[in-house]
Amino acid sequence: MTIRPGLAAGILWAAATAAAAAPLPTSDRLIIGRNGQTVLDQEIPEAAVENPLVFGAPITFPDDLLLTTHVVLVLEAPGETADPGVDVLTVPNPQDPSHPFVVSDAIARLGVPGTDNFRILFGSDGDPFLRPAFDILSQLSLQLTVIVETGQMQDVTAELGLAGTGYTVAFRSDVPAPVPLPGSLGLAITALATLGAKRRHVVSTAAVSA
Repeated sequence: MTIRPGLAAGILWAAATAAAAAPLPTSDRLIIGRNGQTVLDQEIPEAAVENPLVFGAPITFPDDLLLTTHVVLVLEAPGETADPGVDVLTVPNPQDPSHPFVVSDAIARLGVPGTDNFRILFGSDGDPFLRPAFDILSQLSLQLTVIVETGQMQDVTAELGLAGTGYTVAFRSDVPAPVPLPGSLGLAITALATLGAKRRHVVSTAAVSA
C-alpha cells in the first residue's frame, strides 16, 4: 500500500490555533454502549488543542489507522461560524462551489468488534492529528458517511457498521442549539458523498436527516 501524504491536506481536516479560554466549556461528547451498558461517556473541552477520544486500546499513529473500516464525517451546521483562530478546512460543495462545507468532527471505526484491534476514534476540529490522519484515510477503501451536526446527540451506530453487534455509538457536536437542515443542503451532501466515492474509491452511504 502506498500512502501519499498531503493528498487530502487542506480539504477535510482542521487543526486549531486559538488560545484556550478560561473557564473551558465542554465541546463535543461521545457515548458508547455495549449490551445496554454505557462503557464510555466523555467530552472534549473547548481548547486550543483538542485531544481525540479513543475507545479501546491506544492508537499508534499512523500504522493503526490502516485498520479503519468506517468513517463518519460531521459538517458544521448551516450558518454556524468557525471558532476564532481555527485553521478552517472545508469540503467542496458540488452544488455551490463558492460555499464549501466546513468540517466539524470525524468518527472512525477501526477493526472488528470482539478483537483487540476494535476501536472507536473521535476527533474534533481542534485536533492537530486530524489533518495527517485524513491524508492516510483518504487512501483507504472504507465506508464513508457525511452528516451535519445538530447540537443534540446523534446516533451513528449503523453508519459505523455496528448494528447488531451489541455496540452503540452516539455523539454530540458543539452547536449551541438544534439547527434544521435545509433540503438543498441535504442534496448537496449526497452529491458530495457520491463524488468522494468516485474520486477516492470510497463506498459511500451518505444519510442526512433533517
